[in-house]
Order: sequence, then structure tokens, then C-alpha cells
Amino acid sequence: MSLTENDVRALEPLGDRVLVKKSDRSRQTASGIVLPETSNEDSITGTVISAGPGSLNDKGERISMQISVGDVVLFGQWAGTKINVSGLKDGTYVIIKSSDISGIIKGKSNE
Repeated sequence: MSLTENDVRALEPLGDRVLVKKSDRSRQTASGIVLPETSNEDSITGTVISAGPGSLNDKGERISMQISVGDVVLFGQWAGTKINVSGLKDGTYVIIKSSDISGIIKGKSNE
């Protein structure tokens, strides 16, 4: 099944999962040479597109999420499930458990 970017943006994560659009990790030198993302980076950033309602505790009570739509978050490069979208490089979007997110970068926007 091939998903479009609109399909992915309409996706609603379950439980304590969040949908994140990874930031573009390619870099450009002063002379205009584009350096691809490197495989040795331990963590990356992305913007939360949507978030699930949170997990349930032992009593069945909902534990609210600490992460909100629009937050720029830091997570490990191997975290989550990659979503392949037509026309975009693989792994642009990823679904991540909130516990795999290391932190929120306040005052930053990736989009």
C-alpha cells in the first residue's frame, strides 16, 4: 500500500505513540556542496504531527501525554516505525512511543 503525505498527516497514533516528521538532516557547505545525513548520528530531531491519547495505568485511568502537536522533539535514530510515503525519502515520518523521546526542544520550529 502506498501512502500519500496527506494520508500520513491524517493518521491518529494509538496509546502513548506520536507521529513525527523528521527534520532534514542534510547539510550544505559554504560552496554549495550538499552533505547527506550521516549514519553515525546518535539522535535526531523532528516535529510532532499528531499524538495519541496516552497510555492507561493499572486502574484503567488515562495518563496524559507530555508531548503536544508542534513540539520539536529529540529521539534516537533507530526509534519507532518508519512510514514510507510516495514521493518522499524513506523514513521522513516515524511513529514513536513517547518513552523513546528524550526531550522537547523549547522555542524551536522545524517546519
